[in-house]
Amino acid sequence: MAESSNPSSLASPSAPSSYSLGLSSISDVTAIAKALNFTLPNKLSGDNYSYWKIQVKSAVRGLGLKLLLEKAPPPSTSDLTELDREIWVRTDHLLMVWFVTNISDSVIGNVADCKSSFEIWSVLESLFAQASMARALQLKQQLNTLKKVSIKISEFVLKIKSVGSELKSIGQVITDSDLIQSVLNGLGHEFDPVVVLVSSQQSTMSLQDAQYLLMLHEQRIERLN
Repeated sequence: MAESSNPSSLASPSAPSSYSLGLSSISDVTAIAKALNFTLPNKLSGDNYSYWKIQVKSAVRGLGLKLLLEKAPPPSTSDLTELDREIWVRTDHLLMVWFVTNISDSVIGNVADCKSSFEIWSVLESLFAQASMARALQLKQQLNTLKKVSIKISEFVLKIKSVGSELKSIGQVITDSDLIQSVLNGLGHEFDPVVVLVSSQQSTMSLQDAQYLLMLHEQRIERLN
């Protein structure tokens, strides 16, 4: 009996291609289409790329489609079977549609001519790279200048952590030691005794431990006053 030429009936090779998405049939692509039937809380705009990127990467990784962001579509000379090529093309188109639904009108024009998810991702990375760098400089300046004024230690540390988290989201390396230093720099002279203590152990102390010591000192100040 002649073999069917329907892509969904073709078998994938035992040794997967470097372009293989790990999907074994067109039915798997249909399942991906259903899984992509959602939108992110906020569409990509001019000022939320860092958080949007985190959400996209999480969603794409969760669906096992990270390769579509890392590789351009396979060339005709690749070692893909007919089935794997069909799976790649269909899944890539689905992800492109999902991208478009999660990009605002103000940004969509930048990727209107893109032919693959990889190209959309690359264009957006390049487009927002300079903005991310400028934002990183702004946030680092905040870390150096934030002061604890009329708020509790817990609130002040939360502010510092928030800035640190945003820096991490745009690819900056921020350690607990960096955040502790920012906290210490923003304290008044009334915290000098505990600042000396924390500074002496800063390289090995966690931000949580530093916060605990500072809160104990804060409570002592409040009792004395």
